[in-house]
Amino acid sequence: MTRDQLMEFWYGLVNSKKKFLWVIRPESVINQDGDNLGEIPEKLQEGGKERGYVVKWAPQEEVLAHKAIGGFLTHSGWNSTLESIAAGVPMICWPYFGDQQVNSRYVSEIWKLGLDMKDVCDRRVVEKMVNDLMVDRREEYVKSTAARMQELARKSVSEDGSSSCCLNRLIEDISDSGCGGGGVRRKDTVVPYRYRCFLCYHHQIHERIGGTRRRGGGGVGRMGWSLFRRWEERK
Repeated sequence: MTRDQLMEFWYGLVNSKKKFLWVIRPESVINQDGDNLGEIPEKLQEGGKERGYVVKWAPQEEVLAHKAIGGFLTHSGWNSTLESIAAGVPMICWPYFGDQQVNSRYVSEIWKLGLDMKDVCDRRVVEKMVNDLMVDRREEYVKSTAARMQELARKSVSEDGSSSCCLNRLIEDISDSGCGGGGVRRKDTVVPYRYRCFLCYHHQIHERIGGTRRRGGGGVGRMGWSLFRRWEERK
């Protein structure tokens, strides 16, 4: 995100007259020279205090689960999308790269859980979309679609839900292939094609965390840690 884009979002949020919590990592914003901004501009820290609060980090899941949250402006990363659905919070999507483009389309066009602001960064558009989500179309997103998807998401990640069952099946397939536990797979072992990429990733996870829990950083995602933890429980 550029400094100009940052300011467009700021003006749009302030002009919407809605209270907001804005999480900005300084290293995610670049200046005119293409370097990291380094610090959050003073104008953002001071100018939005009447309606908003700007921080460098926040516990996203806990914030989304709070009853005061009425909407989520997001880049539409998959983790953020799932967390927002599980919390029953509608979204305004501003995708940037990778799977975010697809995720934002599903949120806005397929699941009807929010609005897509793709390829647009204008204070008037930000202001309008915030008011659409929080006021004008609030009933449409919260009381029907968001609530229904929230229940489906919670069922999916429950102990007997589809997400948990699929993960257990994946672990069983990896175990049966002889690739797990730090051992060496026999040359004659046939690994199903759909798992080869993930098996490689799991091997890297297993080496990196070395049989112990990692605390922060390192590139081991939630899915990777969840898989490793369940693997260890079965050994």
